[in-house]
Amino acid sequence: MEAGIENNENVVPGYDDDKNLTFNEGIVKKQLEEINLLVIKDEYDQALALMEGQLPILKTFEERFVDTPEREFKIFYEPFQQVLFQYRFRPTVKIEPLPTIGIEGNLVYGSLLIGLKRYKEALECFNNALKRNPVEPRAIYQRIETYKLMNDMDNFFKYNVEAAAITYRPYDVARLHRNFGYYCIEKKKYDLAMACYGMSQSYEKTSRIATAEMQYALKMSDGKAKAPSYQDAVKMANEAGVPFGVNKEVLSLAYTMGKNCLDRKQNKQARYYIQIVANLTHNKEIKELLDSIPSDPKPM
Repeated sequence: MEAGIENNENVVPGYDDDKNLTFNEGIVKKQLEEINLLVIKDEYDQALALMEGQLPILKTFEERFVDTPEREFKIFYEPFQQVLFQYRFRPTVKIEPLPTIGIEGNLVYGSLLIGLKRYKEALECFNNALKRNPVEPRAIYQRIETYKLMNDMDNFFKYNVEAAAITYRPYDVARLHRNFGYYCIEKKKYDLAMACYGMSQSYEKTSRIATAEMQYALKMSDGKAKAPSYQDAVKMANEAGVPFGVNKEVLSLAYTMGKNCLDRKQNKQARYYIQIVANLTHNKEIKELLDSIPSDPKPM
C-alpha cells in the first residue's frame, strides 16, 4: 500500500475574514502532519489517539463551510488544478476559497483509516476531500487504492478511467498505469499489463514497483507475457477500454494556457503551463519553446 499523504508545498491558504475559524489553523496543520508521519510509520493506534482530538475541529469546519445552490467552497493547490476543474466540471455557481485543512484533514484521516482496514470510512473521507477539490491527485489515488484493497475491481477500474482524464503529473501518470497493469493482471490480460508497466516506467524511471509487477505478470502467465509494440499496446488498450498514455485534452489544455499567457507576456505563468507539457511529453519542440520564454523583468 502506498500509505501516508505526501507533503504539498504549493498550498494556497485563504478565506474571507468573516469566515475565520475559532482555532489556530497553523497548529491544526502541524498536528495533522504529525499524525500523517505516524501513519507512514504504521503507528496507527498512536495516530488514532491524536486524530480523535482533531475530529471535532474538522466537524466544526464542515459545518462552517456548507455548499449552497448559489456557491461552493473549493481549494486548489496550483493554477492548473483550477483550470482542469473549470474545464471538466463546468461549474455554474460561484466558487469561493477554502482553508486547506478541509482537504488535508480528510486525507490524513482517510489514510489512517486505510491502515486500520476501515475502508468504507476511508472512502467517505476521500469523497469529502474530492467534494472540495475534484482534481486533487492525492484524494483521487487514495480513493482508488482503497477500492483496490477492498478487491472492488469494478470501482477500481472506473475511477482509474476517470483519473486518466485529469492526471497531469508524471508521478501520477506512472501510478495510473501501474493501476491499469494490476487490473489487467486480474483480468488475465498479461501482455497489456506489461505494456502498462512499461508506460509507468517511462514516467518514473527510478521506481522499482513497475519492474516487480512485471515479474509478477510473467509468473502469473507462466512466463508467456511479453511487452507488445507501442502500436499493438494502443490497439489492445482501446479494445479493453484502458486509457493508455497521457490524456491529449490535458496536454492541449496546458499548452493552450501556456501560449495564451505567452501572448499576454505573462512569462512566469507561461513557463508554468508549458513546463507541465514538457514534463509529460519530453518533446524537443516543447523543450525549445520552454527555453525560449524570457524571464520576467526584475522589479526596480
